[in-house]
Amino acid sequence: MHLKTLLCYLPSLQTTQGPLQSTTGAFWRMVWEQDVNVVVMITHLFENGKPKCDPYWPDAGSETYAGCLVVTLLREDVLASYTLRTFALRKVGANGAAASGSSSSSSKGEEEERTVYQYHFTAWPDHGVPLHALPLVTFVRNSSNACPREAGPIVVHCRSVREHKEISRRDFLSLRSVTNL
Repeated sequence: MHLKTLLCYLPSLQTTQGPLQSTTGAFWRMVWEQDVNVVVMITHLFENGKPKCDPYWPDAGSETYAGCLVVTLLREDVLASYTLRTFALRKVGANGAAASGSSSSSSKGEEEERTVYQYHFTAWPDHGVPLHALPLVTFVRNSSNACPREAGPIVVHCRSVREHKEISRRDFLSLRSVTNL
């Protein structure tokens, strides 16, 4: 396979720290404003009993409010090495009424809603690297392929700023290129 074919479409990436309780609203606003369809989480909520990232999504059957955005967990699929969560992200007006005039709504009064997928890699050990590469390669391939061409960037985050470990854009792009071979 030619490199040109591999690189003809790779979604752009936006890297960030894992949201804190105080930044959850800003995180979801960024997801909305950047037209993000895929969020990649490569940290646990806790490591060695210490919090690393706040859960920025609601439990099943409930909603999280982030200013004018409402986040609803639609589905949670727990797989061997990662969890795939499906959210409805809905924009509401200042008074709680549904927003109108969006690209996804054709008439006034309809809700402006998007689907966002969170790929949460759960097989990374607290220390070191995964023992086997295949689960990670599969995770990167699946999360990259889930992003439609017309969507905004894939948001990739690891820990909170308390112990933020920089995600190398070049390294993630390299891994994505290798997984498409």
